[in-house]
Amino acid sequence: MFPKPIRKLLTKIFCKKNPYLEEIGVTNYSCNHCGGIYTFADLGSHLRNERIRKKTGIDPRDAWSLDIAFFQWLYCNCKQLLKDTNADLTWHKFEHKGKTYTEGEYIEYLIDLCKQVMLFDEFKDCPDIEWKTEKVTDPETGYTAIKFINSEEELKAFREQSKKNGEELKALEDEAIDVFKELLHYLWW
Repeated sequence: MFPKPIRKLLTKIFCKKNPYLEEIGVTNYSCNHCGGIYTFADLGSHLRNERIRKKTGIDPRDAWSLDIAFFQWLYCNCKQLLKDTNADLTWHKFEHKGKTYTEGEYIEYLIDLCKQVMLFDEFKDCPDIEWKTEKVTDPETGYTAIKFINSEEELKAFREQSKKNGEELKALEDEAIDVFKELLHYLWW
């Protein structure tokens, strides 16, 4: 383990920062999923990623979780577009769910959808269950396995709520992608 000042320095060097994501509280984004450098093994991995990025132009850390990485990329780039554009974002009009949006308002709506996807709590409203485990050793093989000893009712309620949350997240993602598809040909300046 590196001393704290060296860890901070190495983290600044090897972990990409993103001000748009950090302002909404997303610090564990796809290109920094490990949260920083703590061991020599992590340092070697970061150096390897840096070599690949310089060779191919693609940072392998960005492919850690492509579903979330896409919404992070879209969020940041739409924020940057709104910040830097000199185009008239009131020219084009869009209809969505019975409401009319200008291009600027629709981009803001897309940004909000991306933010909701990134900050979605997949365990919201799930019953609080304590994951009780018990080590079980197989006498024949000597392997030790972990057995969950929660009641079936607890696990069933957790699974049902988790499934509902997954469907809600999928609906949010689908809506964001639909909005992006409508905006796709107008996102330039």
